[in-house]
Amino acid sequence: MPSRPKIHQPDDRFFRHAMSKPEVAKRYIEHFYPDIARITDLGSLKLESSLSIQPNLREFQADVIYRCRLQQDGEKHLYFCLLLEHKSQPEKYVSVQVGLYVMELMLRSVKEAGRELELVLPIIFYNGKEKWQPLTLAELFAGHPQLGLL
Repeated sequence: MPSRPKIHQPDDRFFRHAMSKPEVAKRYIEHFYPDIARITDLGSLKLESSLSIQPNLREFQADVIYRCRLQQDGEKHLYFCLLLEHKSQPEKYVSVQVGLYVMELMLRSVKEAGRELELVLPIIFYNGKEKWQPLTLAELFAGHPQLGLL
């Protein structure tokens, strides 16, 4: 029997495929993040391009990005971006990676005509075997000798 070709990063591919379906993302947010679901208009979820080219010509690609309206009264709607990033193993500097994605999305929002700076809410989906809590930027710099110079 011929062997099947090995799929590179199958968990990541499955996550991207599933979460790229607005109905799946909506149900996921409603179930696991009810506080976010309460303040957003999940009916307005719109999948955004997760690929752009940075000035140094390197690709920037987050896993899944949605743009969504916040619930509010009145005619003006506030939008925010929901950044979904998958990790199957702990990564010490994931907050730096996700921070880069957040800044790229904020820059994208202000470069588009007529848009204000938009909040970006990153969510890390972790399905690894060991328990893991990503370090914050403050935790990464804790005890750094240069902090005394600031």
